[in-house]
Amino acid sequence: MPMPKDLSIVAGSTPVVSFGNPATSKVATLGINPSSSEFSYGKDQPLLSNKEKRLVDLEVLRISDSRPLTLEESEKVIDGCNSYFDSELHYEWFLKLEEIVLKPAGFTYYGRDASACHLDLVQWATDPVWSRIKSPAVRKKLLTDDKEFLRFQLSNYKFDYVYLNGGTVVEQFMALDIAELSVVHHVTRNSMGGTHKVFKGAANGTTYLGWGINAASNDANKLGLVELSQWIKTQESIK
Repeated sequence: MPMPKDLSIVAGSTPVVSFGNPATSKVATLGINPSSSEFSYGKDQPLLSNKEKRLVDLEVLRISDSRPLTLEESEKVIDGCNSYFDSELHYEWFLKLEEIVLKPAGFTYYGRDASACHLDLVQWATDPVWSRIKSPAVRKKLLTDDKEFLRFQLSNYKFDYVYLNGGTVVEQFMALDIAELSVVHHVTRNSMGGTHKVFKGAANGTTYLGWGINAASNDANKLGLVELSQWIKTQESIK
């Protein structure tokens, strides 16, 4: 597909259909959308150099963003997504999800024992980042355009568990009507006694665990992250 216009998408980027190979993964984490840092040096900055590239972008394919990808080009993009964690250049954001979510559950993105991949609600990296996109219409359009592809992924890959990271992800997942989620736990949100809800549901052999706290955020309450990890460890997702 060609790059959608006027949706704050990183120039020269390609859709990230996954981080890691969903076909060989037992579980998946689910976020909002890829970071712009996966493709560029920062806001309005050029694409990463050849030595620093993490994914197959339009420079690698040697094409402009004005036409759809061919089958061969699409396969190169998908292969790059599947092998993302094979490189040491992967974004450090994933190390936080690995530590807080995957390790307690007995899974990992990395190495010969890799058993997890990461998916997103939206497959395009944006500039500005998602939280700084001012237009609600742009965010809605990105989510709407990609929701059926996400539904396809969650329905066709036979994951044992999918971990829904953050309130926006939980909300959007509920709108897909794939599985009904129930509140089963709470973790600390702030020192004033506020809490984040923790959810659980199941459909077609997959268990979905989700939470309002963003486990990979530097701003997340530290006690809440400890509580979330401890709760995940108590679940039957240990393999």
